[in-house]
Amino acid sequence: MILKSFLMGLLLSGYAFLNHASAVDDDTFAPVKGFQSSVEFYEEADLSILDGKKIGITIQTLRNAYWMGVMTALKEQLALHNVQFELVDCDNNSAVQVGQVKKFVNDKYDLVLIHPSDAMALEDACEDAMRNGVKVMCWDDPMNHTD
Repeated sequence: MILKSFLMGLLLSGYAFLNHASAVDDDTFAPVKGFQSSVEFYEEADLSILDGKKIGITIQTLRNAYWMGVMTALKEQLALHNVQFELVDCDNNSAVQVGQVKKFVNDKYDLVLIHPSDAMALEDACEDAMRNGVKVMCWDDPMNHTD
């Protein structure tokens, strides 16, 4: 629960770190102005539960300045706590995203975070992940096979 609270807090309010964010513009990065907020939430969170965990993150696209900013903040926080993670986007292609989730399961990730391109298309892959002991967290779209 602490992990989910931390990650959801980061995803929902992590855009507060957008002053560090970048947006994808073709294959180059350009600064994006964002919000500035306090980091008390993260200072109070017990992040020791992340030690030694592997987290796979798949999102719809990194070509959106907002999501690039949120993912930049997430990457910074995970790196601060020595969490092994892989961040990928599916370029709004659900078949690609299903493959990404399956790869995370095959590579023995502990947690998969999903911003689905098509929630229904991901249900079977997420069910398989959970059956294999992988925690699955989804945001923005309701799904049946998530923790």
